[in-house]
Amino acid sequence: MGRTVIVGNGVAAVSAAASIREVSQSEEIIICSAEPYLAYYRTKLSNLLGTIFSPPEIFIYQPSWYEENRIEVMLGQIVKKVNLKNKEVITENDDNLPYDTLIITTGGSPRLPRIDGLNKHGVFNLRTCEDSFKIKEYGESRQDFIIAGGGVLGLEIAGALKKWKKNVKLLVQSNQLLTRQLDPEAAGIIDGMVREQGIEVYYNSEAAEISGSHKVNGVYLKEGNLVSGEVVIFAAGIHPEVGFIEESHILGKAGIAVDENMRTKDPNVFAAGDAAEFQGIVQGRWPVAKIQGEIAGYNAAGREVFYLQIPPYNLVQTLDMQIYSVGVVSNENVETFSSGNSSSGFFRKLFFSQGRLVGAILIGDVAYSYVMKEAVSSGNDYSNLINNRTYTEEIISKMVEEYQSRNRSI
Repeated sequence: MGRTVIVGNGVAAVSAAASIREVSQSEEIIICSAEPYLAYYRTKLSNLLGTIFSPPEIFIYQPSWYEENRIEVMLGQIVKKVNLKNKEVITENDDNLPYDTLIITTGGSPRLPRIDGLNKHGVFNLRTCEDSFKIKEYGESRQDFIIAGGGVLGLEIAGALKKWKKNVKLLVQSNQLLTRQLDPEAAGIIDGMVREQGIEVYYNSEAAEISGSHKVNGVYLKEGNLVSGEVVIFAAGIHPEVGFIEESHILGKAGIAVDENMRTKDPNVFAAGDAAEFQGIVQGRWPVAKIQGEIAGYNAAGREVFYLQIPPYNLVQTLDMQIYSVGVVSNENVETFSSGNSSSGFFRKLFFSQGRLVGAILIGDVAYSYVMKEAVSSGNDYSNLINNRTYTEEIISKMVEEYQSRNRSI
């Protein structure tokens, strides 16, 4: 019997533990968590902002699952260092955890700008349950909120704040919302829908300083003007949490470099999720973390399974909007087909390269998101379809028919 230590306690961690237990009933499994709670659905925090909830309500698995699968969880244990040579994990309490196999799933830390005023009362990010509780307590008596970030998390936080009856201002560094998920045309439609709900949007705006003596009263932008507000929430991405790794040979450009087995250059060490860098990319997405965790667990337990990079996709449901995006949604060197408009709240756009669907955007009606994802992943050639049918809705209908026909024949 060996011992596997999993550092981190998100979806990648529990997925790895489940895979190990599926392969081996004798392996000792220990999860080392910096947080005081069992693994929970971090993706639900933004929608729950401003509400009263307890962590067990969003646990991925209840305590009985850990007991049944004989998985030990050490809560509130921050890892200070990993000693690869001695094969041990060292916590901030100077406890040593020896391992035979190590899986690192420490996720990411919020990306914060290097500006003055971050320590003032009223400045937050949203990454943990504790962050949510602190925002709820401080923000209950405040009305004007500033969100720094125009990505998925920023829009989800904006939606929660509007339900909380707060005023919202959105600072976006780029010239559009959802830069990674939408092209400019689709982003323009979302901009109109966001503004209709009373949210102020400031484009090409980067925070330079948090204003206020001890408490926040606004954000100075780099161009010099002040955006007033009582609470500032940063939602501008993450960076991999790998500061405790001193052995640089297992690190990549951003995270811990892994191969298709999720194995690092140390054969006894694996990584998955937001801490892992595969083919030079840290995807930072929940579905990827889950799959990578599963594969890391299987390979750590001796069952060889390979990871294939999946196309980026997101479903955003906030502010009474449904937005689905998959693949590459750049307008460069592609043939595009679109339908819908800003006034209808309905929009679809397909991106083809050499007859193959490389990206798709669905706004309003996302019923066929699974068809778009499968089409992008498969690399099927739709040249005849797009050459013969010029209307977007005809193309989508035909793609749905082909998808259903293929799946009926399986």
